[in-house]
Amino acid sequence: MIVDTEGWAHSNALHTGHFPRLLWQMLRAFDYTEPPQYSGHESSLLGTECCQMIVKIPACPARLEWDSWQLTVYGRKLADSWEIAARKAIEEFSEKHSAEIMDTPYSVIPLKDETTQAYQDRVNRNMNYMMPDYNVKTALSFSYSSRLINMYEQLREENAIWRSKAREAHIHEQNMIGAQNKIKTLKVKSRARKIRIQELHEELENRT
Repeated sequence: MIVDTEGWAHSNALHTGHFPRLLWQMLRAFDYTEPPQYSGHESSLLGTECCQMIVKIPACPARLEWDSWQLTVYGRKLADSWEIAARKAIEEFSEKHSAEIMDTPYSVIPLKDETTQAYQDRVNRNMNYMMPDYNVKTALSFSYSSRLINMYEQLREENAIWRSKAREAHIHEQNMIGAQNKIKTLKVKSRARKIRIQELHEELENRT
């Protein structure tokens, strides 16, 4: 991993295991010669940790019509953001090349968009017991993975909502503290003015 002067970490993330390795394994099966490259930047906003991650998929030298592309995701740290980016890239790749994947072992990976014909074809291929190559283990694996993905996305959405509410609460708290400080400052100034007015009043009485 290389970290540049602006704090961006650059890596192929193959040392992390899990989804980055699965993505690279998948790409190699389709004749890619270079692994994806990840660029991540950690930051903190109002006390909330955040990591922007960009994953870049190179062009496929064996398939000239397959251009390079990239996507951006957000996590908390580099460690989880690599995983999120790779998983999203697997889904995106599966969407882009659904027809090519259909007759490979990677057809067991569910697609993210359940409204497409490609998704229905994938479900039919893996879950329809009338298909000639139907396999119970594959069907269970596909069903289980689909449920996990749906649950994962739901949890991520809920987490994003709660993080947003936490930031709003933090901002509100800071605004309240700022308002209280202003009130204290005004009270001090008001007290000082009263004292000064009293002093001036006493000076006038002494002169008369």
